[in-house]
Amino acid sequence: MAVKKLRIRTAALLLAAGLAACVQSPAPDPSLSAVRAPAEGEIILIQPDLKVYDLSLLRIGMTKAEVFSLFGKPQSTKHTPRDEYWGYEWFELFFRDGRLVNWFDL
Repeated sequence: MAVKKLRIRTAALLLAAGLAACVQSPAPDPSLSAVRAPAEGEIILIQPDLKVYDLSLLRIGMTKAEVFSLFGKPQSTKHTPRDEYWGYEWFELFFRDGRLVNWFDL
């Protein structure tokens, strides 16, 4: 009886190992490319149709000219008497009195 159980367990382990060896991860999409290597623990998702922006360069208090030099012309803008929003592909920048006060990932 013990020999039969051992044979069944051995067969199950061999079957599982064989199935695991058959599993292959899909080939990477060559159209996706990273601009830089991610830091440890950092996850970077790149989509081929999205422009890459490094939001870590932003600092509260930057002028609109400084931000423009980093990211170029925004896709959209919204204005109020004191405030201005600049919209890019996947984030918005919020200026008050001509200075950057916040930004939002969309």
